[in-house]
Amino acid sequence: MKRKYKKLMGDIELINLTSHEITIVGEQGETVKTIEPCGTVARLKTSVTSAGEILGVKLSATIVVQVIGLPEFEAGKFYIVSQWVKNSSLCRERVDLLVPTEMVRSKKGEVLGCKSLGI
Repeated sequence: MKRKYKKLMGDIELINLTSHEITIVGEQGETVKTIEPCGTVARLKTSVTSAGEILGVKLSATIVVQVIGLPEFEAGKFYIVSQWVKNSSLCRERVDLLVPTEMVRSKKGEVLGCKSLGI
């Protein structure tokens, strides 16, 4: 069973569409894999509209109108994107988007990496 999985993994490409290096860390905090940004960043284009006010404070609604920098689906390719992009209503049907999860932080709160990529 593992052999088939490993063979399949050889045909899969991880593409980092964030502006940050993604460091995958193991259970002991060791670096397992580093995925450099590819140079293109997937971002959301939004529109902000007025939504009234509460106690003199303006309210607004932000609507996602377009995803920029995200290639079309291609079998064997998985794209690492921000949680905002992945959760966008425009990306709801995409099964090829991954996000860093299980963040590992230093004692000062700085991100050192993540333990997994969320589907």
